[in-house]
Amino acid sequence: LAKLMGFCWAGMVTPMAMRTRPPRISAQRPKRRPGVLPPQMPAMTLPIRSIEVVNKAMMTIGEGSVLQVSGDVDMTGAKAASVVGEGWFEFVGGDAVSFRGASSVGALGGIVCTNAGKVIRFGTAAADKLTIGLGVGIVMKGDEESPVQLLSETDGTPWSLSLNANPSVATFEHVALKDSDASTGAPALAISSQNLGNNTNWGFSNPIVPGETIT
Repeated sequence: LAKLMGFCWAGMVTPMAMRTRPPRISAQRPKRRPGVLPPQMPAMTLPIRSIEVVNKAMMTIGEGSVLQVSGDVDMTGAKAASVVGEGWFEFVGGDAVSFRGASSVGALGGIVCTNAGKVIRFGTAAADKLTIGLGVGIVMKGDEESPVQLLSETDGTPWSLSLNANPSVATFEHVALKDSDASTGAPALAISSQNLGNNTNWGFSNPIVPGETIT
């Protein structure tokens, strides 16, 4: 468990509980290229089991960096929109996880999960609303047999997503979706995915095959 309790100076998170400085993971802001996914060989990959942000700490993920989290994420104690930077936040591993305090996500490179079968349960409080802003990306992609499951922590209670009309990338493919309220943002589209019910402002479709006749 990485517990961030401090402040952010020039992109360095300095936990109060640690005597040594953590690695610097920020860099100059790059030019965004819409549709570009996280780099195949990032400059820095930081694996963490789970993370909790408290005392209004801030966190910056620098250009070319990926913060990989395999366990639960709780950002409810972070400063609003304080998880920033040009890097990506990635859910990895096979364990089912909870994601709370998603409203802390600000001008980040994006959030990604491409682990087939991964289960992510989103919190349902106001502080748990996931906002994908202008130029921010989100990629949730499983496979046909094992979709990424995007669910609510409380079955039947909606979790909130607000999607900007101009994200850097917004890919929902081979996901199983339930209890998602995306009504405060642009319509969201899931390709080759499962509609498990109670989803608002979502569309579901299959890829168009070249040469196929649509009636």
